[in-house]
Amino acid sequence: MQGPAGPQGAPGTTAAPSDYSFYYGTGYKASVGAVEVGGSFDRDQIDMSNATSVRLVVTIGPSALPSGSYAQAEYTPDGTNWFVLSAEVPVTTPNGLYSSGWQGLPTGANDDSVVRIVVLNGGIAAEQIGLRQLRVRFK
Repeated sequence: MQGPAGPQGAPGTTAAPSDYSFYYGTGYKASVGAVEVGGSFDRDQIDMSNATSVRLVVTIGPSALPSGSYAQAEYTPDGTNWFVLSAEVPVTTPNGLYSSGWQGLPTGANDDSVVRIVVLNGGIAAEQIGLRQLRVRFK
């Protein structure tokens, strides 16, 4: 037996699509410091006007980076200046799925902006990292 219909939602547009894939591969050698994953070829234009929360989800294979290393999503409203979009996800433990957890969308990110993923290698030498997937999720 079906119950009564729930309340009607507010009219207007929906939040950004819930899931964006930024990288799918077997990994690469990460230089020391911050490096954009995939270079400028792995960016996405995302309309985050109605999104309220964001998280970054990272899948790592058998190679991880040294202590202090992390992945993070960034956005740019103007193509020049980059700002933090997601919290940091440590990329220091191999063979797992790791997430930044849900957080409120940063002030200024409620726009149609370009998004990229950056990995910071906190070590003292270039290291292999077994990145498998990088996904940015919205709600």
